[in-house]
Amino acid sequence: MSDSKNLTKPVFDYASFEERLVLEVCGIMKKYGDSQDVYAFSVEYYPDFMTCIFVRANTYSHVKEMMAKDISGLDLNYFKMNEEEWDIIENMEDLSKDLQEHYKAIENWASDDYELEDTARKEHEKKIIETCEKAMLGVKSSKEYSLFSKINLNVYLTTRITDEDRLAIYKKLNNDESVQEYKTFLFGEKL
Repeated sequence: MSDSKNLTKPVFDYASFEERLVLEVCGIMKKYGDSQDVYAFSVEYYPDFMTCIFVRANTYSHVKEMMAKDISGLDLNYFKMNEEEWDIIENMEDLSKDLQEHYKAIENWASDDYELEDTARKEHEKKIIETCEKAMLGVKSSKEYSLFSKINLNVYLTTRITDEDRLAIYKKLNNDESVQEYKTFLFGEKL
């Protein structure tokens, strides 16, 4: 049995994290604002193992380059929508450090009660995902977002999340045309 009842459950400042995430993403967007080649930005969250968060972006030229390689069985949407194939990665070390410290605090708080730790981690993970969604909605209303004629936004999760949940997040952040492309990418056919 854990001594966690004697310790205070760790508290994470989700509002501050959201504000800082918006600023980080907007700063990265501003960095690439002169490039009309960039068409997408995504916050990528890894809660397991590495526990980090960063921004991925992709360019039309990178998609063309990958398509020119003629990799059997892979289509345009695969290279256009799959964040793991994207060209640009920008680390957000301070935000990642905050996540790592909080997970460590949860571990210390739960002591040897692995069920308690797992529950707290999952609770935190869910709140971070919601925070990332809110942050990207904030980015969508920023002046940096308007630097691009057409830009897709997303929150890419490496967690156990269904494709339906991925689509729900994507729908909140993008227009109908882009959502249809994403559906095709996720499900292999138009819905």
